[in-house]
Amino acid sequence: MPQILATIHVCLKGHSHSRAIGLYSSIGGLSFIIGQVLGGFLVHANIAGSEWRSIFLINLPVCAAVLFLSSRHIPETRRENPAGIDGPGTLLLALLIISILLPVALGPSMHWHWLCLAALACAVPLAIALWKTEVRQERRGVLPLLPPSLLRLPTVRFGFFTAILFFACWSGFMFVLALTLQAGAGLTPLQSGNSFIALGVFFFAGSLLSTRVVARIGLLPTLILGCAMVIPGLLILLWVLQQVWPAPNLLSLTIPSLFIGIGQAFIVGAFYRIGMSQIPPDQAGSGSAMLSTIQQASMGFGPALLGVVFSQSLLQGRNYQHAFNASVQLEMVLLGALMAVSIWYFLRTRSRTRLAVQGNT
Repeated sequence: MPQILATIHVCLKGHSHSRAIGLYSSIGGLSFIIGQVLGGFLVHANIAGSEWRSIFLINLPVCAAVLFLSSRHIPETRRENPAGIDGPGTLLLALLIISILLPVALGPSMHWHWLCLAALACAVPLAIALWKTEVRQERRGVLPLLPPSLLRLPTVRFGFFTAILFFACWSGFMFVLALTLQAGAGLTPLQSGNSFIALGVFFFAGSLLSTRVVARIGLLPTLILGCAMVIPGLLILLWVLQQVWPAPNLLSLTIPSLFIGIGQAFIVGAFYRIGMSQIPPDQAGSGSAMLSTIQQASMGFGPALLGVVFSQSLLQGRNYQHAFNASVQLEMVLLGALMAVSIWYFLRTRSRTRLAVQGNT
């Protein structure tokens, strides 16, 4: 994934760059939703008695196609000074991610054993050690895994913040909704997967619209607009499930999917554009790798985080619908925080631009 973003960032400029980023985010997000539909079909098909294991068959034709087509259609790009592998940074980052994801995921089932809490506590010293290591690597002239010079860029930091909140919410939402539809409402994996079709259609439509919306109102307003659509969409979803429970279907989920899908598309498209906007071309690989890493880590963190709320509700004797409501309420709080910070960042950026223009005048 980092190579895709880096290739786009280096090879394209202007409108072509913006259009490619929009297509990248639309295809990536749509594929995430298609995975739910296709996964449900494969589990239902039960190929050779493999049951849920058949979902791993998706990787075979995809990887074969990438190997066949990449050398023919993707231009080669290289740094003038090739970088080596940042061994210490890689190890510390891996330990940091594990120290957060593993205890959060296993905490409820282990009744928050002291080992889980100890692992979480290790995240702080690991983060400090990672930062010091990367600063030291950069001073030595070695390209670090997470270059501090890039982390000091306001757009990169804001991209990190956006990724942590949004992608955690997104992946967690997909997880708890699929679990609620199957374990709570009794839908089959195929029926549950098909329930995401409308979300995929509206996400793709929103992604195609995002380029025009960004051109008209700007990046940050587009991200804010996305949050302003997703939050009401989640409220509508909770109301719809209350009305149709325990028999939700594709038709009943269409209206909330309209708001959620288009809003998510606006957020994803703005995230990539904002995160890559200030990164120099010669550091495109490092910049895209950082954004992709934080995105993937956040998507792993989401099911663990919202899953904690979900499972705790079930352990307290509540049903699946109430557990889903509690998870979505947490998601709305996180998206509300993202929206508030985005508005603050937008007002701050606009104020600085106005002062700069007045100073030049």
